[in-house]
Amino acid sequence: MGRLLTITRSDSVEFGVRKSAYIPQVKVGKRSLGFVTVVLFLVLSLFYLAQANQIATKGYKIRELEERKTTALEKQERLNIEAARLRSIKEIQNNASSSQMVPATEINYVSPDKSFAKK
Repeated sequence: MGRLLTITRSDSVEFGVRKSAYIPQVKVGKRSLGFVTVVLFLVLSLFYLAQANQIATKGYKIRELEERKTTALEKQERLNIEAARLRSIKEIQNNASSSQMVPATEINYVSPDKSFAKK
């Protein structure tokens, strides 16, 4: 039968003497509890600061994009107003008179007959 290796607290190597096995004991006192509490508090604080910083950065980006959107909408509105102004009849008449166009006095209508090419 094989022998088992047993880690004991005693330094003796006598065969046949019963020895108690080594069981590590963790003692939690006031100092270690305080240290763990402080470390946990610091880790949570760093996590909170990282999250707050991330949210603030996204807030600035959102504000910048909203300003760009507002500017683009204002520009679009100005361009729509300008397009409507240029399409107005009065503007077309003013452009026609300023380019020295005259109203037609004689109108000739062309009737579709066989002289036109058809496919």
